[in-house]
Amino acid sequence: MKKIGITGGSGLLGSLLIKELKKRNILFSSFDGDIANKIHVTEWLVKNKFIEYIFHFAAYTSVDKSEKNRKKAYKINVVGVENLINSICNNKKK
Repeated sequence: MKKIGITGGSGLLGSLLIKELKKRNILFSSFDGDIANKIHVTEWLVKNKFIEYIFHFAAYTSVDKSEKNRKKAYKINVVGVENLINSICNNKKK
C-alpha cells in the first residue's frame, strides 16, 4: 500500500486530503514541524522512510499578511520548498 506524505495538513487543502485519505484507509504522515527548519523536514522524511508521494500544501497564503510580513512569507514559501526538495534529494527519494 502506498504511503502519502502531507505538508500543510492543518490548512484547508491538507485537512481535506487527510479527511479523504482516512475515509479510504490510505496510510499517510502529516508533517507538523517548521517547514523552514531543515532539521525538522529531514527528520520527518527519515522517520517516514516509506513515503512514496508528497503533497506539499504548506504555505503562507494570505496576500495581505504576506505584504506585511515579507520575511515570514519568504521563509515559509521559498525556504520551506527548498528544504523539502533538498531533503527529498538527500534521502534519495523519488
